[in-house]
Amino acid sequence: MREIAAMFSLGQLIQDIRTKSFKMGVETNKSEIVRAGLRALMDLPDAKLVGLLKFLPKIKTGRIVEKKLNSLIVIVKYIKQFHLKYHQ
Repeated sequence: MREIAAMFSLGQLIQDIRTKSFKMGVETNKSEIVRAGLRALMDLPDAKLVGLLKFLPKIKTGRIVEKKLNSLIVIVKYIKQFHLKYHQ
């Protein structure tokens, strides 16, 4: 299976499910959606679970998080510099 860039947003998927359930009159939170999804996966017959897992593309992990962390570090440094410059 080929790996794809981590352009996948778990947060967006959860929000889409929350919106769908809300339209059906059911309010949910992230934890409930994750637990329901895991329960649904556990309830699948073994062959269907394996088929589903094989169907999913592999996603490169870590790079997006590293970029966000690096950006956050730069922002924190900027805030510290700003604070030192204007609050002495």
